[in-house]
Amino acid sequence: MLRKFPHRFRMSEAMGNPMALNSMAVRSRLARGRFGAGAALATAWLVVSLVFGEPLRAQETVESRAFKTAASLFQDGAYKLAEREFRRFVATYPQSPMLPEAILLQARAALAETNLAGAIALLNAHVGKAGPLTDQYRYRLATAYSQSSNYAAAADSFLQITHQFTNSPLLLEASYG
Repeated sequence: MLRKFPHRFRMSEAMGNPMALNSMAVRSRLARGRFGAGAALATAWLVVSLVFGEPLRAQETVESRAFKTAASLFQDGAYKLAEREFRRFVATYPQSPMLPEAILLQARAALAETNLAGAIALLNAHVGKAGPLTDQYRYRLATAYSQSSNYAAAADSFLQITHQFTNSPLLLEASYG
């Protein structure tokens, strides 16, 4: 039997189907405009917040998403993938304010993968642009030298931390490095 309005339910068809009953109730309330004060209040709040307030959710940039993706790979222990993603981030966003942290995490991922030569080269190349992370660059550099059995360079790097970065949280570890 063909119906004129196939999306509507008849009461006899809906009796055994709770979804159909709910659908019927919503349609009848919509038709009569009876959704109550709660829905009106929620709608009013949404309109006011969109018009006068800040956006409901801050827009995340592609750059910050790329950094967060690489950082989450690093935190999850996927160091090889994290190193690759940080390398891609550094190549794609060379002017990013997150660049010093990305390079540091890329070097830490390389150290975790025992790519000591790569970590040393990366840290040496960018230590001058590390800004407030210079003490961490120096510490990771000293650690890499130590792990690669270059103890003289490791001692010099640890010594630089103790002399130049007296307020560093890494000072204690660097002092007995």
